[in-house]
Amino acid sequence: MNNFLKSLMAIALAAFVFTGCVEDPCDTLECGLNGIPTESADGSTCACECINGFDGDACDVLATGKFIGNWDADDECSAESYTYDAIINPNTTDQTQVQVFNFGGFGELLSWNTVISGDTISIPLSDVQGLLAEGMGIMSTDGSTINWDYIVTDSFGAVDSCAGVWTRVE
Repeated sequence: MNNFLKSLMAIALAAFVFTGCVEDPCDTLECGLNGIPTESADGSTCACECINGFDGDACDVLATGKFIGNWDADDECSAESYTYDAIINPNTTDQTQVQVFNFGGFGELLSWNTVISGDTISIPLSDVQGLLAEGMGIMSTDGSTINWDYIVTDSFGAVDSCAGVWTRVE
């Protein structure tokens, strides 16, 4: 009986030692306040899963930052082609959004609030002074262009479907 208890204790100690030595890849990963360390399915790696509005390895970069700036826009629409300058500025009340001024070449005083998620900028269906717009753009991997697809309906009900390429002005 005494040998049985010793054997049982040895097995329990061995199990503790061997399972206690497995390293958690998320132990040393810092995701700050804007992310959650998330282990891969096989448990071999860990990466930060960022909350909406943040990017980067440590979720410390505002996702909107890469969109902010001046853009040369070339849009091909069903009605005609448009070339204009657009400006994307931060939204002062929501870090996951930006404001797009002169979208579609409709005037520098008009702005649309957009939502940023990763490399996607989305315009939810919104009415700005009688113009309904809805669509989305995808930023290129190098951050130099945004490829847009959107629909605009004017106050008379005329619908214009557009695809555009915006190029960052340096």
